[in-house]
Amino acid sequence: MEDLKYYLAVVIVAVVGFLVIKKVSGCIWNMIVGFVVAAVLWWALTEIGIL
Repeated sequence: MEDLKYYLAVVIVAVVGFLVIKKVSGCIWNMIVGFVVAAVLWWALTEIGIL
């Protein structure tokens, strides 16, 4: 069951990160903001123990 949670969390982070980057990728600054948001999501999931 732990593996399922891990894979689900990775998929969610990847999808949300992709959507955020795609949504704000109008210029380089927005891409940087998108990567920061994805990194914060990844950090949050590791802090709560999912990753």
